[in-house]
Parts: sequence; C-alpha cells; structure tokens
Amino acid sequence: MDTFLSLAGLGKLKDQQQIALKLHKAFPNETLYLNWALLPMLLQAPNRCNGHAGTRSPISVSIAHRCLQTLLDQCIKLNNQPSHPPELEDPNNLWMVLKVLEMVGQSHPEDDHSKILGIGKLKYPESLFQPSSTSDQLDTATASSGAEASTISQLASLSVESSPVRARLIESRRPENPEYISLAREDYFKIFDSSLGQMMRIKYLNLELMWRQRAVEWANPTGLKELIARMKQRLESDDHNWSTMTTLNQSASNLLRLEEEAGVNEYNLIDTLYLELNVKQQAEKCSDRGYALARVDLRCRVRDPSLSELKKDFHPLSDNLDKVVFAYYDQFGEKICCFDDLVPYLKLLTADEANKLGAALCQTSRSESDQCSSSCEASLRKQINLEKILRSISLPPRDQHAAEATRLMRSYFKYLPLGNDLPTTTLQPADGMAILAAQALIEDWEGLNGSVANLYAAIYILEECLAKSPAQYQARSLLIRLHRLIGNLPRSLNLFVGFGIKHIQYDTLSHLGLDRSSIFFSHHFLPSGEEDEQSKPLRVLDLIEYPASFYEYIESDTSTWINNCYMSGNYIKVEDLSFFKRQINVSLQRKVLRMERIRLLLFEKTRLSLSTSKKNGTTRMRSESDDGTPIWDVDEVEMNLFEVLQDCQSTIDNRDFTVIPDCRSWSSSGTCHQTSLGPMLGNRWLWILSTTYARIITPQLKFLDHPSLSQPDFFSECSSFEVDLYQYSKTLSTLLGSAQPNLLDSQSQSLVDFFQRRNDEVEALSKPSTDLSGRPVPPCQLLAIIHSVYEVRGSASHSNVRVSLTSLVSQGLCLFEFAHEQYICNSSPSKGNKVVNKTLKATKTKIISQLKTLDVLIQKILDQMDGEFEETNGSPTPAKCLFASPQIQFPCREDPSHDFGTDARWKESLLKIYQDQRGTLAGWHSLIKLFL
Repeated sequence: MDTFLSLAGLGKLKDQQQIALKLHKAFPNETLYLNWALLPMLLQAPNRCNGHAGTRSPISVSIAHRCLQTLLDQCIKLNNQPSHPPELEDPNNLWMVLKVLEMVGQSHPEDDHSKILGIGKLKYPESLFQPSSTSDQLDTATASSGAEASTISQLASLSVESSPVRARLIESRRPENPEYISLAREDYFKIFDSSLGQMMRIKYLNLELMWRQRAVEWANPTGLKELIARMKQRLESDDHNWSTMTTLNQSASNLLRLEEEAGVNEYNLIDTLYLELNVKQQAEKCSDRGYALARVDLRCRVRDPSLSELKKDFHPLSDNLDKVVFAYYDQFGEKICCFDDLVPYLKLLTADEANKLGAALCQTSRSESDQCSSSCEASLRKQINLEKILRSISLPPRDQHAAEATRLMRSYFKYLPLGNDLPTTTLQPADGMAILAAQALIEDWEGLNGSVANLYAAIYILEECLAKSPAQYQARSLLIRLHRLIGNLPRSLNLFVGFGIKHIQYDTLSHLGLDRSSIFFSHHFLPSGEEDEQSKPLRVLDLIEYPASFYEYIESDTSTWINNCYMSGNYIKVEDLSFFKRQINVSLQRKVLRMERIRLLLFEKTRLSLSTSKKNGTTRMRSESDDGTPIWDVDEVEMNLFEVLQDCQSTIDNRDFTVIPDCRSWSSSGTCHQTSLGPMLGNRWLWILSTTYARIITPQLKFLDHPSLSQPDFFSECSSFEVDLYQYSKTLSTLLGSAQPNLLDSQSQSLVDFFQRRNDEVEALSKPSTDLSGRPVPPCQLLAIIHSVYEVRGSASHSNVRVSLTSLVSQGLCLFEFAHEQYICNSSPSKGNKVVNKTLKATKTKIISQLKTLDVLIQKILDQMDGEFEETNGSPTPAKCLFASPQIQFPCREDPSHDFGTDARWKESLLKIYQDQRGTLAGWHSLIKLFL
C-alpha cells in the first residue's frame, strides 16, 4: 500500500495500476484495490488529466471493462450482506463505474476498433442500481449542502418517482460506431436513468452535469429529442439553471445538424418557450436574465456550437441575432453585468448585423441621453453598457478616438458626484466611463493620427480614477501595462505589488508585471509605503522568485492531497487534482517565468563579475570558482532549459486576461494587444528563447528544429529584436564550433553587425521628438534595445522599440561574454581552437567599439531629458512626453472643487513619469558602462 501511495504521489500511473492489481489478487473481496486499479487506467486514457488526444490502448480499454464487470460482481455480493452499506450509493463508487463506461464509450477517429475485443453489455441485476430505501431519497437530497439546495429542489420534483410515465432512455446508437461503443453508451445512460442514478443526480450536481455533457455529445436524433423534452420539462417547472438552458440549446443545435426538419421544429418551439417564460417573468417583475440570454445563446449555438468564431454558412434560423441582442440590452442594460453577459456572442455578429445593432443602440442612446439625469445610477450603468457594446462591434474612425475620449470624460465628470459619499472600498459608479476613455486613447496610439501622448493621457485618466476608486482592479491592471509600455518601471512594479497576487494567481495573473520583465533588470524600486531607511529595495529578480517558490510547493502539496484522496476513497477529487497538477506542471506561464529567471540570472552573473573585476582592478571576467556563493547554478540552469525545451510545444495557457479591460479581447485592435510589450507570448516564443540560450549555455544539449520553423509566421510571437537575438545566438554557436576557418570572419562580422543595428536604432530614437511625429514609438523600446545588447536580445514588437533596444544590447553582451568565458576555459589548445580564440578576441574588440558608440548615444538621450526637465521646471512651457508628439488636451471641469483636469496636475504627473523613465534608462546605461 505504501508503494502504491508513493507511486501515486509521483504520478507513475502504469506502476500504480500493476501494484493495485496485485493487491486485488491478494485481497479479492476488497473493492478498494479494484478501484485503485481502475483509476490509473482512467487517468492514462486520453482525457483532460494528461492532455493526450491520440489513440487509446486497446488492451487498457478491454482490461478496464473486465475489471468493471468484476467490480459489479463484488458489489452484488456485498449488497447481499445485511451489515454492509450499498457500495454504489457512495457517489465516488458510482462515478467510477460511469467513468469506465465513459472511457470505453468514447470514440476516437485514430482508434483501431478491431483490436478492442471482449466487450459486451454489463451483466448485473436491476436491483443493483436501486437505492436501499426509496422513502428517504428526497430527504437526503434536501439535507445536501446549501450551495446545491436550489438546484436539488428544482431537480427533485422531476425524478422518475414523481412522473406518472417513465421517461425513455437517451438513445445513442449510431451506424458509424462499432458495437462495443454502442453497448457501453447504452449501459452508461441506463445506469444514469436507473432509480439510483436519478437519485444521485439529484443529490450531486457534478453527476448531473456529467450526464448532460455526454447526452448532448453522444445522443442520436431520437436521443436528442428525448433530451430536449426533458430539459423543456424542467424549464416549465421553474428551473432557472443556466446549465439546463445551454444543454437545451446544444441539443437543438446538434439535432439541426443531424435532422434539419426536426431541428427546425424544435428550434422554433424552444425559442418560443424562452420568449413566453421571459414575458411571464417580466409580468412577475422578476429580474432573472437566463431566459432572455438563452435566446441569444440559442442563435449563436446554431452559428458555432463552441462559440469560438463566426462560420460563413450558418443556418438562416439565426439571422436575427442583432435584434435579440438589442432586446437583451433593452431589458437588462441597467445591470452592471449586461455587457459581460453578451461578450461571448458579440463576435458572432455578421458585419451587417453589427451595423444594424450599432444604429439601433445609437438611436436609443440619443433618446435616453435627453431624459437621463446625472443623479440616476441606473441610467449611468445602461450608458456604460451601451458604450462597451458599441466599442466591441465597431471602433470609431481613426481620427475620432481623441474626440471619443473627450466625450466619455465629460460623461465621467457628469456622473462623478454619484460616488461622493461612498466609502473608499467601494467602486465609483462612473469608473466605467474613465476606463472607456482610456481605452479610446490606447486603441489609436499607434495609428496615423495617434501618438505616444495618447498613452500618457490614458495613464493620467486611469491614475485619477484609481485615486478615487483604490479597489478598481481594472484600472490598476491597465496601468501596470501602460507604465511598462512607457518604460516607467517603479510605478509599474509598485502597482503590480499592490495587486497582492498570491497562490494560484501567480500562474494566472503574474503575466501583468513579469512577462518580458528582464527588460527592467537594471532598476531597483522601493515598494510604496516602505520608504524608511531600513526598507530593502526590490528588483524584478526578487519578484520573479515568488512564483518560482509557489510552483515548487504546490507540486508537493498536490501529491499529498492525491494520496489522502486515495486513502479516503474520494476518487472524484483524485481526477480533479490530477488535472490541476498537470495544469500547473505544463503551465505556459510557469515556463515563461522560468525563461525570464534564466535571463535575469545571466544578467546578474555578468553584472557581478564585471563589478568585482572593476573593483579588483582586473580586466578578466570572473569565473564561477571565484564566487563564494554563486548566483549562477549551472546544473539548475541546464535543467530548467532542458525542461522548457522539452515541454514548450505542449504547454497550457492558464493566464487570465479578463482582468484587463478590453471590449475587443478577440481582436488584435483590442486594448490587451495594444498595451503589450510585444506579441502575445506562446509556445513558439518559448522554443525560440530557450534554443537561443541553450545553444550558448548548454551546447551539449541536442535538440531538433521546430516542425513549424519553415512557416512564414513562425516568429509571429517574437519581437523583431527577439528574432535578431535568435539569429545572433545561432551565428555565435556556429562560430564556436566552426570547422571552416575561412567562414570565421563573416560570422564575426555578423555578430558585430548585431550591435551596429542596435546603435542605428538608438540613434534614430535620439533625434528630437518633433522628428518622431507620424511614427509612434513607446519609450519602452529604448530599454528593450539596450536590454538586447546586454543579453543580445530585444523585446520590441509592433512598436515597442524604446525599451527594447537597451535590453537587446545587454542580452548580446551577456551571451557573448558567457560563450567567450566558457570557450577559453574549456577548449583544448589545438590549432583550430586557437584560430577561433583569436577570432573571439578580435570580435570582442569590435563589439567594445560599438558599445562606446552606444554609450555616447544613451548619454545624448539622457542629456536631452535633463535639458527638457530643466526647461519645464524653469518656465511655464507645457511638460513634454518622452518620445511623444504634442500633448492631447483634457476636457476641463466646470466644477473647480475637483482639480482633475488642471494644467498643474497634468504637468506634475508628467514630470514624475519623466523622472522615473530617466532613472530606468540610467540604470541600463550604468550596466553598459561596466563593459567599458
């Protein structure tokens, strides 16, 4: 038993299965060990716990079904013992039976069905799935937890016992399925529709949802009609459960695809039922949104069952989607959640429907704006929902974003008094208007009529909004990204720390402040409110250690929880925890943070080596043996790089982007994309960055080219700097292992050209801001260029060229210095190595020359910033934005009691940002100087 539990903690499923089968043979009358054998079989099959989508093992399927029959035989024997409680009345044991049938009944196109033999109908008496006492069925249901009480009370009245006519089984036999799958599915639905199955579905919502999911997926046309009839009966019996409505809609959508005539008839009946129930609800002055939203969902399920994208040829039944969406807004527009309810469906509108909906909403807006009062909070909520819907279906023309922002800010000021008497922990009702105004500015900052000034204006609006609503997390999350974009590290990290993320949020929310965070390696900051003398400044490297420790302990804790669930027989939780463990193990964000940590450690290693060398008056790079407590653990770095390379093509994205206010989250023109430091990170980015480092740091690792490397969009997740870094690393690796001395000069020149390109980019950015009008460049791009030189990599995607240049130079230097040090220490004194060594030294001399040019260019930018800062402090001229065209003017407030839009506040905000930007840039400059 101890061996089994140890293997369970390690996730060794095949070994678990073998040990459990041996235990079962030793104790054949114990159902425990048979369950222990079945569960690893379930977890090995293609499912959510392992992410496999391939073929199943025919032997495992056959063995699992045979073990299930043995388990039922044992349950029959135990039921005949008066003192023994019925095994299958335990929801975990019943779940095990159903999951095995589900495993057998799943049809995969890749399966070789001819190899799955010996599976027939299960043999058991009908009494096995009868509850021990029918009189206490509903009593036990009403004694369930409060969270399930409402659902249970709705479902209890619909049990078989309360119906005079027994419902038909859900038919699932289809001609394309082999016989063993049809038999397994028949057993599955027969058990669920038994007296015991129905009682357990009433008591345990997870079993009910499990049945609904498979009924929608497996049922044939006859079965779908039966399922539709059952769901309609529940709705007519005052069932308000959203799952009931989506099950009904999915069933109608599937039936429409299998039998169009029957599907059209059911579709119309369902839509009419929703309409009647909604009218009845309105007459009773009930505010439940389910029936009205279900009409929207019904049409969208016809267009795409997964609600992922608009299909070209959808059934004409769903043609009036715009009218149904408008009806929903008209009825529930005063609810805060109205827009969030509609978000999954708005992207399924056709262009013509979007135009019609927009026109109808604009007409409503004009008529209501004349009647609404500034003291009516309901009118404000409806107006905010209207603005969000309009922005999601059609953006204003490119030259009207600033005007839109001004209009929205006037609405914000109009409704701001509604929150005068609210406590600081309560959100201001008008916050939505300020956030929308900021989004309007952000969405056009890169356009022909845009400017980096839009970003500063959006920051100013959101900062004031956050000052009035400290708990406004959407304003905070957007500010974190905006301050990163303009290169203002201190404020960005203070906001990120203030977010207070912990535990699982490290996996879902750390992307807000830590993606591509190595760009800000050079800077230290003091957390807000900790400005005493003993406070320790934080660095990005410190912040990235917190999630690293979380991933370590959560993996250990999850293994312990799984063992406890095995011991207590809580098999449902074993599956849930196994799924959770896999989500964490192959998390995309975990791998991204691991790569960022490697980059930061390399930067820190290089910085410490250079600093100590300068202090001691030496000219060589210090080796690891010089460090008493080395920060660079070679074995750990190699292991991390290997794991990232191994898993980078099968990661799971758990990141939560919904905390960033974005009316067009599915579009590249949305706020989320517009405020990113580069293209959205994914598996390809991981592969590119990990191979970039592995070539130099762990050259002994052998890895194959990515299967999609030749595709034109392969580098779409990387900035231009990151692509350049990838090529740089490839060239450097080739030079170190070169067997053709005649190519060394060209390879050396290619490395030097990398730094020359960075200098050209910095020089272009060092021109006066008046020369930059028409081509917006975020201040972060300069940092990214220098960052890439220090490491030899860059992170400037779309327009992020300011921060990226600093970073790019830095990455190049670190990789080159690392390669130079390792090669000199480890190479043998052969003739070929001497030639490479000589080439490396000559290349380093040329790179140092390029660095001197970069040093002058950065100093020039710093001098320009100092000059503009002195000019602003010494004269009444408006403060200038870094790398921005002239400022956007804010709408002035008529009420002087609020100084939101005054010139003094605006200038004060810009000056603070300006100082922080200079400090961040100066930090990188000091690192570059270490090389000189």
